[in-house]
Amino acid sequence: MSVVTQPLRKNRISRKDDLKKIEDEMRQRIAVGAWAPGKMVPSRRDLAIEFGVDLNTVQRAMTPLLSDGTLRAENGRGTFVPFSEASALQNAQNGASAAGRTVTIGIAAYFNNDLAARGEELPATHTILKAIESQASDSGARAVFMNRWRRNEVELSPAHCVRELLAQGADCVAVVDVYSHPYVLSELRSMPDLKDLPVVYISAINHYVPCAHVYFDNRDAGYKAADLLIHAGYRQITFLSPYIGRWVDLRAEGARIACANRQEPIDFRIVPEDRRISIFEDDAPQRARESVCRFASSNGIHGGIIAAHDVVAVQVFEEGHKLGRNAGAHYGLVGFDDEPIAFSHGLSTMRPPLEAIGAEAMKLALSCMQDDRWNREISLPTQTIVRNTHTRLNEKGDC
Repeated sequence: MSVVTQPLRKNRISRKDDLKKIEDEMRQRIAVGAWAPGKMVPSRRDLAIEFGVDLNTVQRAMTPLLSDGTLRAENGRGTFVPFSEASALQNAQNGASAAGRTVTIGIAAYFNNDLAARGEELPATHTILKAIESQASDSGARAVFMNRWRRNEVELSPAHCVRELLAQGADCVAVVDVYSHPYVLSELRSMPDLKDLPVVYISAINHYVPCAHVYFDNRDAGYKAADLLIHAGYRQITFLSPYIGRWVDLRAEGARIACANRQEPIDFRIVPEDRRISIFEDDAPQRARESVCRFASSNGIHGGIIAAHDVVAVQVFEEGHKLGRNAGAHYGLVGFDDEPIAFSHGLSTMRPPLEAIGAEAMKLALSCMQDDRWNREISLPTQTIVRNTHTRLNEKGDC
C-alpha cells in the first residue's frame, strides 16, 4: 500500500509534513518488499521527481533511514536496502520451503579432536564453530560440520570440503581458518569457480579471496594495545614477537600508529629485528621461548611491552618473575587473543570477536543465497580486556 499517492506540493512554507510522508513511504516500500534487501533504491533525483519535491527534501527524508540502518549508502554506487539476518533468513527459508527442505549451512574447519580431548587445542576455532551453530539454530537453519582433521590420515582439503558439502545439499559453506594457514588460502584461491559459489571465508586477518570474507582487525588490536599502555603512563613501548607473519606486521603497525599519533614523544621499537620464526613450524614454541629468554637477558624487562600474542606474553611474565620484576608493578604487559592462560595470569589482552565473527558469517552465508554480490568483506574490531598486567602499581616502575 502506497502512502504517497499524489505529488507533494512544492513552495510550502513548511515541509515537515512532506518529510514525514516521504519517510513513511520509503519505509513502507521496504516493509512490503517493493525495495528488496540487497537492491539499490531509486536515485534521489528520481525520487524528487516522483514526489514532486526538491533534492534537499528527499535527502532530509532519507536521513533517518540512513541513520538507523534501514538504508545504506555506498560511495560511488548508490543507496541500498541492506541485508538483515531476519530478511536474509526469511528469503532463504522461503526458497528452501518451496523445495520442501530446511536451510543448511555447511561448516568446514580443521579441529584436532585428540588435542581437544587433552585440553590442548586452541579454543578460537571451537568458539567460532559453536557461534555459527548457535546462530543457525536460533535462525531456524541447520548447520552441518565437516572436520578436515583425520586421525593418522591426510587432512581433507578445503576445496574438497566445499564441494562435498554443496553436493550434500548445503546452501552455503563457511570455511573456518582462524589462523590463516597458507595451505587453506592456496587451496581456495586455486578453485576457478570460487567466485560463483556461496562460500564465506573466516580468518584472523584480511586476505584476498574471491568470496565473502569475515575477519577481525589486527591493526585495530595493535593500536588498542599500545593505547592501553600509553594511558597507563608508559612512554617506552616494545613490540615483542619471535614470530614472522602478516598478523604480526598488522599488530605492530597498529601499535606504531598509536605511538606516532601522540603529541608527547613515545619511544617505540620492534624486537627482535631478525631470526624470526613461522608459527607453523613444529618447534616454534620452544624457539619462541628461547627468543624471549634472549630478550630478557640482553634488554632487561622494563617499560611497556606488547607481546605478539598471549603465549609470548606469559613467557615474558615468567622470565620477568625470574628477574624479580613483576608485570603491573615494574613494567607493563599486554597480549592478544585472550587465550585461557591469559586469565590465569591476570593478563591484559585484546580479545578477538569470535562470537561476533560466527554471527556475521551466518548473516553473510544467508545473504549469499539471495544476492550475486558475494565478494564482500566484513572487518570486526577487537575488545580490550583490562586485567592487571598493563598498570604501574608503584612509583618504582619504569616508564
